[in-house]
Amino acid sequence: MLPRPMPDHPAVAKAAPLLLVVNPTAGSGRAATAAAHLAAALEALGVPFERCDTAAPGQARAFAAAAPGLVVAVGGDGTVHEVVDGLPLREGRLGPFAVLPAGSGDDFAGALGGPREPAALAAALAQVGTSGPVGWREIDVGQARFHTGEGVVARRFVNLAGLGFLAEVAAAAQGSRWRGRLRYTLATVAALRGLRSFAVREVAAGGAGAAARCVFVHVANGPRCGGGLTMAPMADFGDGRLECVRVGEVGRLGLLGLLGKLLVGRHLGDRRVWHGARAGFALELDEPVAAMVDGEVVARAVRRAEFGCGALRMVVLGAFAGR
Repeated sequence: MLPRPMPDHPAVAKAAPLLLVVNPTAGSGRAATAAAHLAAALEALGVPFERCDTAAPGQARAFAAAAPGLVVAVGGDGTVHEVVDGLPLREGRLGPFAVLPAGSGDDFAGALGGPREPAALAAALAQVGTSGPVGWREIDVGQARFHTGEGVVARRFVNLAGLGFLAEVAAAAQGSRWRGRLRYTLATVAALRGLRSFAVREVAAGGAGAAARCVFVHVANGPRCGGGLTMAPMADFGDGRLECVRVGEVGRLGLLGLLGKLLVGRHLGDRRVWHGARAGFALELDEPVAAMVDGEVVARAVRRAEFGCGALRMVVLGAFAGR
């Protein structure tokens, strides 16, 4: 369960305008339409705001980093990831933050819940800082550090991180003209051609554990992935832990069978699937693999991966605390 609503965030001035960070191409243009409706609804309610549209990777992160107050991401999971990765710390917390989902998968917003229509979100935003029903809630934010031969890539993530096959699926999905689950189904088929396993060791204070071969590692803050699939049903945005799901060494047909079990929610009962919860952990890999966070490939030659949760929390509108 998520914690109880927080009082009005002390670092957010009522006069600070909202910043809408919009990826106009997300959802085959749905985000541009949604942003226009949200802007019209905010104007009708007398809520001051600014709008910044992205035109290149990294811009959403930069816009969020310079924001004076509440940031609203309008787009898909990739836009949400960039905004959260750029949010400044205020009194030890990230945010404040809200999202209007308008992407191809929207796994984060779909699992978290909350208004999906611009008018409903505008009404909630208009109540921020008032005595109305909308307050603040905290959710966990994951932190990942990927060690490569060229240095360390550090990223925040709100929904998931992945190593191996999952990152290859994300790479195949990027730039696809398809939306939703079909997009990830086609990307999965494309990534299967290069399926390979790798050895992974979990590193603890007492040293590294035994190596286990696997084809992917899925680190979950939220339950959903791939346009609505529930990879980690036990994941909770507010429990201070990350769920880890590892799939052992399997071939293409074996992995397709496991993915079929995933479709009906029976994959965790398979003996080739390991899962557990951690507040933080590190993994050492015997060969370089690709890594992704929130569906975005961020490194291609990772030899060590570190994941943490709990030190940073993202502040979201209470209206989005649907779980």
